Amino acid sequence: MNNGVAYLRIQDDRDDSIVVTGDFNVSNYSMIKVEYWFFMLAFDGNEDFFLEYSTNTGSSWVEVQQYARGTVYENDNYYNPMEEFPVPNGATNMRIRFRCNADNRKDRIFIDDVEVEGLLS
Repeated sequence: MNNGVAYLRIQDDRDDSIVVTGDFNVSNYSMIKVEYWFFMLAFDGNEDFFLEYSTNTGSSWVEVQQYARGTVYENDNYYNPMEEFPVPNGATNMRIRFRCNADNRKDRIFIDDVEVEGLLS
């Protein structure tokens, strides 16, 4: 899509419409930065996707950002968001996930060039 030969694709809102990292150690960081590219295709005005994290191996998730079509995001455009969020006190491991919330298999998000970085305060 944006760079290279491969990308992540999520679509509609089925349970398998997510992309999740494995656990990574965050105990030495105060902030996490996630930067990536995405392309939205065939989304209606009430459809969106989310960037989320978990510090309990995926038992629960915290929303970092919601990307809703018709706000500042539109179909058929590339976007390059950069999100920073604090590491919760006492957290040692974290997972990042992208989750789609749409109503049709034709509604797709293409994600590319994902970079996750730990930051010190």
